[in-house]
Amino acid sequence: MHSLRFFICFAFFSVCARAQDTLNTKPAFSYSLFANYGFIFAHSQDVENTANSFPRGITATLNWQRTDKQILDQYNCFPRHSLLVGFYDFDNAVLGRGLNLAYSLEPHFMMTQRLSFYPKVSIGAAFLSNPNDPIKNPTNNSYSLPVSAYLALGVGLRWQFSPTWAMNINAEYQHVSNGGLREPNKGINWPTMGLGVEFSPMNLALKKFVRTRENNESFKQRRMDIVLLAVVKGGDFSGERRYYPISGANFTASWQVSRLHAWTVGTEFYHDQFMQERIASTGNTVNGYRGGFLAGHEFLLGKFIFSQQLGIYWLGQNNNDLVYHRWGLNYYILPHWAVGVNLRAHKQVADFTDVRVTYSFGKK
Repeated sequence: MHSLRFFICFAFFSVCARAQDTLNTKPAFSYSLFANYGFIFAHSQDVENTANSFPRGITATLNWQRTDKQILDQYNCFPRHSLLVGFYDFDNAVLGRGLNLAYSLEPHFMMTQRLSFYPKVSIGAAFLSNPNDPIKNPTNNSYSLPVSAYLALGVGLRWQFSPTWAMNINAEYQHVSNGGLREPNKGINWPTMGLGVEFSPMNLALKKFVRTRENNESFKQRRMDIVLLAVVKGGDFSGERRYYPISGANFTASWQVSRLHAWTVGTEFYHDQFMQERIASTGNTVNGYRGGFLAGHEFLLGKFIFSQQLGIYWLGQNNNDLVYHRWGLNYYILPHWAVGVNLRAHKQVADFTDVRVTYSFGKK
């Protein structure tokens, strides 16, 4: 996947994946239907055959959301959770069509009594109709598996024009790729605009309350993480597909500064045998050892932690890239143990997505 997989993506994701678990009132449900239109972003020469394509799609969502003052006091917004199914015709014979199934999070911030602004992040799976095939579809460099990861980041406005009906307009940057499991995998990137209508039989009206502020001092803590990471990555270097391991360790210190936010510094060291073998196939020699210093931010979402980090190599580097970035999602299965995934990328080009196990000191 050679375009920036947000993985999850960007900061707004923060405000509260666990809201419904920690508070007492029950969420209200609504249903939305969107019409979407966009264009394919041909981000490299390898996917120039997808330029001048204009995808059209339709998206249906089931939403649940808390609308009371208690949720606003705790999260400074009204967090909305959604399950979505979206169908796209990519307007290109090489790319075909796609069906997306995903989970979305939208924190709604009230602008007036009827109008709210929301960032949105979605993560799920894409079922694609026309993957790369040496005989049937050899020019599809965007994807090579019928099922890939789907990720989207966007913003929108919601206008509640009656107790049970609302309208939405949004803009999203959508992305599909397989995380480097199989090449070619340049990814599909398509920005879209969407216009939607929403119906709630339970009177899902958001209100502009005055928030009661809390003392954030009680939420502050320090944490130290020891992480083991690994992934297997495949490629065709000598006419046959082979898979090679990437494995290593990470050490991160985290300082919580509010209920939802923390700052981090850390270092990592790993061995990338896939890169070593790929370069060796060209007749050059390089070792696969890499290390970097990292600094970044975390959104603290109950048992989930969504992290973003910027790194600089202290051992080796990737071609001429000295700086890289990481995006991760961890889930605590026990008070001190977490499992998760983490995307590593250079600029808009993703390198690999690893699976990791974390042990945390200092976590309550």
